[in-house]
Amino acid sequence: MSQFKLGCLEVKKSNLLKDLADRFFNKELFEKEIEWSEVRMSSEHVRQLKPFFSVLFLVITLFLIVFLKMEERRMSYVVLKQTREFKKNKEILKQKEFQLAKMTRPQLVETVAKEKLTLKRATQAQIIHLNPAVSLSYLNKEAQN
Repeated sequence: MSQFKLGCLEVKKSNLLKDLADRFFNKELFEKEIEWSEVRMSSEHVRQLKPFFSVLFLVITLFLIVFLKMEERRMSYVVLKQTREFKKNKEILKQKEFQLAKMTRPQLVETVAKEKLTLKRATQAQIIHLNPAVSLSYLNKEAQN
């Protein structure tokens, strides 16, 4: 059987035109996979393709390294931005706590109660001190009477 080269493939010549016509007109034969015994790459073509694959591998590796470096830089910017935002929020929290402490001072609360709510300071007679021991003895005396 004679063989001929089709691109970088060697194909057996036996009934090639018949096979092509059958595959073209018959869908089942067209979908059938080509057997490895019919098509194979010669070692010379493999040797010719090795430098191409080496350069391709080198270029892909370099692009991957560049991509990873860019991602590292981008992530460092994101971390820097988040750190700045965290510090800013922490400072705002401190300011809010200071404002809360300032607004809840007894003097300020008393002033607001007198001026805006028209409340008066309680006198001694209005204040009731509840001491648990005194309260129980008072209730016991009331219960006996």
